[in-house]
Amino acid sequence: MGEAAKQIDTPFREQYTQIPWRKMAGLRHKLIHDYMGVDLWAVWEIVVTILPQQAIDFKNIVNDLEKNNF
Repeated sequence: MGEAAKQIDTPFREQYTQIPWRKMAGLRHKLIHDYMGVDLWAVWEIVVTILPQQAIDFKNIVNDLEKNNF
């Protein structure tokens, strides 16, 4: 998701500000390049608390795009 977030153009990111695009990209960078180890509790917290809401946000974006014949 982090690498994909980097590919989203600025107008789209600005339209859908409920998604933390920069944090998504930053997390990917941290997980890949943090040689001191990955904080598994932090990853768990993201999976349990943040991703479920983001899934709803992404579904809403898809619905919006479909409604507008994207």
